[in-house]
Amino acid sequence: MRNYPLKATLLVSVIWAALYFASCASQKAEVSQEPRITQEEPPQEETGQLMYALSPTKIREARTKESKVVGKLNGGQRVKAAFLQDEWYAVFNPDETDLSEENALGYVHASRLKPVEEPSEGVKLKYAVSRANIREKPSKASKIVGKLQIGERVKAGFLKNGWYAVFDPDETEFSEDEALGYVFAPLLKDAPEEAASPTDAR
Repeated sequence: MRNYPLKATLLVSVIWAALYFASCASQKAEVSQEPRITQEEPPQEETGQLMYALSPTKIREARTKESKVVGKLNGGQRVKAAFLQDEWYAVFNPDETDLSEENALGYVHASRLKPVEEPSEGVKLKYAVSRANIREKPSKASKIVGKLQIGERVKAGFLKNGWYAVFDPDETEFSEDEALGYVFAPLLKDAPEEAASPTDAR
């Protein structure tokens, strides 16, 4: 007697197994074709920092002292600095908004620049470490409206772009609009509590 039901059962099992493996292979192929989603951090936008030159400074074509001089900064002059690399900043006009190195004025060594400080909340008694001009505005190109002798005292505050607004030493109320003028910050030094007279300070 032939065993037809057994053969049919085996044939069905083989067909089912083949269909199962074919289905698994198809699903695996679909998964492998799905694009991989990778989360990338957005590039940080360079905003730059307002800085001023501590003294007359050369702007170089590249980040090296041997590079060609393409411009100059006066002491106290502001620039926007960005892209610090190898101790050199790319520098831009202070009002530049498109900060890409292609728009840079050139490069200045980091040691020649200092961040612009916000206006000082306090006004301190200071004295002139050398003869100093009082300027109408915080710029060496501005009109001279007065002079300080060595050791002469003033009250100084509102530090901006490397310049102090200066006031009479007896002044008690301070507004930048009422200042005598501006003096380049490195020419002033904090006076001791019992400040010496101009003669003693020489």
